[in-house]
Amino acid sequence: ACGSHVGSERHVAIARGMLERLGLDETCLACGAAIPLGTKAALALAATGRPPTALHHNCSGKHAGMLASAVTMRAPVEGYNAVDHPVQEHVRRALGELSGATVDASVTGIDGCAVPTWALPLDTLARMFARIATGDGLAPDRRAAVARILSACWAEPELVAGPGRADTLVMAALPGRIYMKTGAEGVYCGAIPELGVGFALKVDDGAQRANGAAVMPLIEQLLPAARGLVKRSVLKTPKGVEVGRIRTSPGYSQALAGLAFA
Repeated sequence: ACGSHVGSERHVAIARGMLERLGLDETCLACGAAIPLGTKAALALAATGRPPTALHHNCSGKHAGMLASAVTMRAPVEGYNAVDHPVQEHVRRALGELSGATVDASVTGIDGCAVPTWALPLDTLARMFARIATGDGLAPDRRAAVARILSACWAEPELVAGPGRADTLVMAALPGRIYMKTGAEGVYCGAIPELGVGFALKVDDGAQRANGAAVMPLIEQLLPAARGLVKRSVLKTPKGVEVGRIRTSPGYSQALAGLAFA
């Protein structure tokens, strides 16, 4: 439920299992069908000749979690993605509590997977992730809830992203020391509990390849133990010939060098 998964067989099976426990199936998912996010998973599915389903959508786990919330709240499962549905109202209130920001209709849009989303400034996002990682200032029940979520992500980092992806690689190597999560449109957020620090990054043009290249130098500056866990982006031809690299600008590197936390 915390993942943007690659649509592997394991990811699909777990999302399906979540729905089966609720007495539901993939037709209940509002995200719609999508080709798996992971290249290997997409090729494997294509080789079977079967079309992609909503379970292959990278957000199917999140949607299954929302459906589970609807069942738990005894709310209708139909329309769970509508902005005025009890599940989305619960999300909005939780987001406001965690961020301390005003979260209302004036900052509401629709995410690419068909659920409401709310605009927040980057510094607010960073502070919110710091609070999630430390629990500072949260009510006891909320603090326990976010701690359970983080424990789940650290226990199963492959379900947060997938094999070879940065979120999975780093959290698998450093469980309890960092939480990180990529987002759509070039967003990357996370936190380092031992420092009490959260971070939020946004690539202006929404390029996903840029946010991964930018976030790892940031993480490595804050948490040296993360150095070398993720290989720098290398561009290759289909035959494996290296033709370029994705790298950050000198100005960005200089800005990171100035970061220091006790």
